[in-house]
Amino acid sequence: MKAGRILIFCACAALSALALRAPAFALSEDAAKIEAAKRAQAEKKAKEEARIAAKNVWQAKFKKGAVEDRFMELNTEKEPQLKMGFKPLFNGKDLRGWKQVTGNASFTVKDKMIVGEKNREDKVNSFLATTENYKDFILTLEFKWVEKGNSGVMVLAALDNKGLVSGPQIEIETSEDRRWTGGIYGERAGAWKYSLSREEHEAARQAVKDYFEWNRLTVWCKNGVIKTWVNGVPCAVLDTKKDKNLSKFADGFIALQVHQGGSGISQFRNIKIKKL
Repeated sequence: MKAGRILIFCACAALSALALRAPAFALSEDAAKIEAAKRAQAEKKAKEEARIAAKNVWQAKFKKGAVEDRFMELNTEKEPQLKMGFKPLFNGKDLRGWKQVTGNASFTVKDKMIVGEKNREDKVNSFLATTENYKDFILTLEFKWVEKGNSGVMVLAALDNKGLVSGPQIEIETSEDRRWTGGIYGERAGAWKYSLSREEHEAARQAVKDYFEWNRLTVWCKNGVIKTWVNGVPCAVLDTKKDKNLSKFADGFIALQVHQGGSGISQFRNIKIKKL
């Protein structure tokens, strides 16, 4: 009987010892997982830094977001004539033919202008879109700022499976040093596709002289090729058929953007289109 009690006592002691060691093992395993995750994150960061460092971008300050110089052709064509065959997309009175598809920014009509004003609480970009889709066309409009911010004009755009706007966006920004207005961004479609970051883009970067005066943006779209001009200065040229993110956008709506967060009040007028 005494021997049986001794065995039971020994077994209980062994189990207790294992129980005490178990948390230590668990902690050791968790610590190993955390360390492995940290190493993986560090390796990922190092690879990304190496990738960015290897990019050949003349405007080196913005290398992280910019497209490599060698991947961007130059737009050397003159701005299309803008007098014949154009029809207004905006009637100057109300937003008939347009609808807000995302966001809570304010889009109103004032003095024959569309005014877009940021909602500082917004978590998504706001877009005022045409109710009609377009494929091959020349679009021209004028824009200016009342309060600096970030904006853009979507072309060939669509709503994605989350109900958010995606597609090619022509940039309208107020950065004093980057100055990529007229470049092409993939909205929810792979980020920058054509940054105005080549040395040869200096004229395009200087095309906007005053953000608070009227500036003209012209966009030519045909067979998936997009070309842009700002105040008559050639800016970007991009064949969306060659881009894995943009090739699916054969046609779509046109939309004016008010970027989420921060500040910004933009104005648009003389919005006209000519189908090709």
